[in-house]
Amino acid sequence: MMNAWTIDSIHVRFDKNSLLYRVPLKVWIMKKIGVSVFGVDLGTVKDVNAEIVLNFRTSISVSRDWTLSTQTTIDSYEWVVQPMIEVSGINIPLSFTADILVNANKETICRQIDKGFRENIDLRKMMTQDWIDLQKPVLLSPENSLWLKITPVEISTTPFLGENAFINHPIGIRSLFELSLGGEPGYTINAQLPPLQLASLLPDQFTINFSMKVPFSLINEMAEKQLTGYEFKYGKYMIRIKDIYLYGSGDKLIAAIGTEGSIQGTIYLAGEPEFDKSTQSLKLVNLDFDLNTKNVLIRSATWIFHSGLIQLVRSKLSYTVGDKLSEARTRMQSYLEKSQTIGLLDRKSVV
Repeated sequence: MMNAWTIDSIHVRFDKNSLLYRVPLKVWIMKKIGVSVFGVDLGTVKDVNAEIVLNFRTSISVSRDWTLSTQTTIDSYEWVVQPMIEVSGINIPLSFTADILVNANKETICRQIDKGFRENIDLRKMMTQDWIDLQKPVLLSPENSLWLKITPVEISTTPFLGENAFINHPIGIRSLFELSLGGEPGYTINAQLPPLQLASLLPDQFTINFSMKVPFSLINEMAEKQLTGYEFKYGKYMIRIKDIYLYGSGDKLIAAIGTEGSIQGTIYLAGEPEFDKSTQSLKLVNLDFDLNTKNVLIRSATWIFHSGLIQLVRSKLSYTVGDKLSEARTRMQSYLEKSQTIGLLDRKSVV
């Protein structure tokens, strides 16, 4: 019979994809010493203590279904204190018997260690909460109500690699980044982790291409500040802008301008929104009178076609976003660095 328990610290190191660890054990062995005289059993039961060090190797891998797979083996073992039994004043070594017991239980011991890994390390559970947290919009700038919304779509990883006391297991998350101005953007949590993509290498840097959503409420607020109450004169004619309202129609942006003075009613202008990279601004191009508005004005106020009204409206509806984009980049950089400290992301440079 044999029993064993740890007597000292377990020393662990990592070599490539394998966990190596030394387990020092105190061993108790009970042995029956059999002596038979004329068919009569005169044997006795002896117990003894010894010390042994087992050297384990556990190879670790992860599957596409997030299952952690381990394969444990005993590389070697050594007796620190040899098991000895004293019989009639003579010390009899039991290392040979003990070796048989150790070898006979190798598979059982290793099987139990692998079972412990499976039962105590749930990668899917560990990653699911981060996956969910990543999908919740983050307020980057309370002053400008700038929100970041991340929609993760894929997770990649490489095999476990390590050396001595360090384990390197990078995780790559491919995501859609969206910036929006105004209130908190709507979102739906997808709690289901996708199959894990296995790769041999993940890049050390990444590039973020993000889209920015500007709500019509903000566009209209800006337009009202720029144009409401503005008086426009052309010769003997004068019009005053009472209000302005912008909305989308297909790929066009429609500006409904309420006027009074020489023209009383609503003038509709249609243009295409465009981002001017050189000036870092949003503007309307190909701005012109809506067809119905044009037909009415041709009959009643042809002068307005030469008045420069369109040029005026176009210049007033140019919205500079360069400072917003610069702030968004700074805020996103700060968010990534903060996320790194809590383990959500392990890269912190925005290219």
